[in-house]
Amino acid sequence: LVAEDGGALSSTRIRLGEIDSQGNVHERHFKKVLHLPESLREAFKKAPGQVVRGAQDDLTRAAHDTLPLLKDAVLTIAVGDIVSDSLQKVGFTPTIKIIDHKNQRKPLAAADPMYDAKNAPGTINPAGVTLLNALIRDALAPLGSIVLHGQAGEGIAVTPVAEETKREILHLIRQFTS
Repeated sequence: LVAEDGGALSSTRIRLGEIDSQGNVHERHFKKVLHLPESLREAFKKAPGQVVRGAQDDLTRAAHDTLPLLKDAVLTIAVGDIVSDSLQKVGFTPTIKIIDHKNQRKPLAAADPMYDAKNAPGTINPAGVTLLNALIRDALAPLGSIVLHGQAGEGIAVTPVAEETKREILHLIRQFTS
């Protein structure tokens, strides 16, 4: 069987997150800058995974409580400075940390990034996707990965990457404007 890009439609490519089970290539949706429409902002405020409760100003307790959920993860992706820092404080280093040296749009002390890609708030920039894609083993979050991000006023959202989750997120992303 052949995938949309002419490559093999294989379970390996599906598990790596390159394609879905119908052979659709995930990366093709990120060839230009995408802008989050106002109408979708609320949809992105609710995490598709579970939320581990913790104080907004100190997510260390929530980070500690997420550790058992991460033990079988193929790869972990922490989105946000506070979540990344909180995981580090409890001795867990995510495979990938996506940070912007801000918390709720307010500047934090900045460190030199290992990799750098600019991404304006409310957008998805193709350069950032390309960089992340390369960093995530040439795939957009392999199945079995876990994405962690702050859930405002609640704690840390823990979202396992599965085909259904990818379909839900892709449905939202298709509604972005370019």
